[in-house]
Amino acid sequence: MKRIVILMALALCVGCGFGQTADKLMKKYKGVKGMQYENITKKIQNLKEEDDPKIYKASRGVTLAEFASGVLSESKAEQLQKDLDALKGFKRIYHEKHNSNDGPLSMLTGNFKLFNNIQYYAVVDGEYFKELIARIDADANVGNLVTLIHMKGSIKQEDVPLMIQTEESHDVNIKEEEKNENILIVINGQEFPNLNSAKEANEWMKARGIRWNHQNTIVGESAVKEKYPNTDKKVAIEFSEE
Repeated sequence: MKRIVILMALALCVGCGFGQTADKLMKKYKGVKGMQYENITKKIQNLKEEDDPKIYKASRGVTLAEFASGVLSESKAEQLQKDLDALKGFKRIYHEKHNSNDGPLSMLTGNFKLFNNIQYYAVVDGEYFKELIARIDADANVGNLVTLIHMKGSIKQEDVPLMIQTEESHDVNIKEEEKNENILIVINGQEFPNLNSAKEANEWMKARGIRWNHQNTIVGESAVKEKYPNTDKKVAIEFSEE
């Protein structure tokens, strides 16, 4: 009897890893409250050659491009790594760590989060990737700030850096913006321009008995402006209750 139970447990474990796909992974994490999701396939397919000839050429084989970004709890961030390692047919082909808080990530159409850890997992077919999923972790003192990028198609390995670009920059530093109290605070969907830091927001909510369970951070002036057109701040922190 003991032997049967052990074999069943092993079978269940193998089944969990064997059934993991990038589509399932994205569906799982874009559904986490506080994660922001966007499918940018049409934006890429509508890109004109005169906009950027190199990126235009590199992106012609892309049939799907989507991303999800937000703050994950420590347990969810750890589970995400396990899910990435369990991706069927994928292998990790790139891993880069940074100890600094610098460097916005961009992908064709806008700014992503500041990064300190980048991983690429891919289904490799010769010099091409048939599918790619990238995990970018931020070091921002606001939790586990994670961006997931998922692409499908026929993508040359050498073209991936053109579509997922990392560069050292001091344009946006979350810690500095927080220090200078230059952050847009949003609580349960309402903007509070008079609250200029996460500390002030916490004190304000505590005084009113508001217990927040979810937090999301938007980084980059254009990204914040797109969602909150009346602000000129480069960072927005969203708090919400369960």
